[in-house]
Amino acid sequence: MVLVLTIAVGVCFFASLLPHLFPGTLIAMVGIGLNGSIGTFLAGVAPGVRPTLVEEDNALTLLGVVAVYVPVLALLVWGQRGR
Repeated sequence: MVLVLTIAVGVCFFASLLPHLFPGTLIAMVGIGLNGSIGTFLAGVAPGVRPTLVEEDNALTLLGVVAVYVPVLALLVWGQRGR
């Protein structure tokens, strides 16, 4: 179960990086919706993150993508230790 969650979060992490790696391309549109939905949720829950982690159009910044996904991935990978 933890392996499946790790793969799913890893794929979402890569998809969220696409708009920052390839801005303005067709492949970047895969991550734009994901970044927008996570950014809207994050800005609604914690309004103080707006200038740093969430842009004005409710999309995650590159720092926001790292701040959201890296702790979750670290916990999931740490949970697989010893299996």
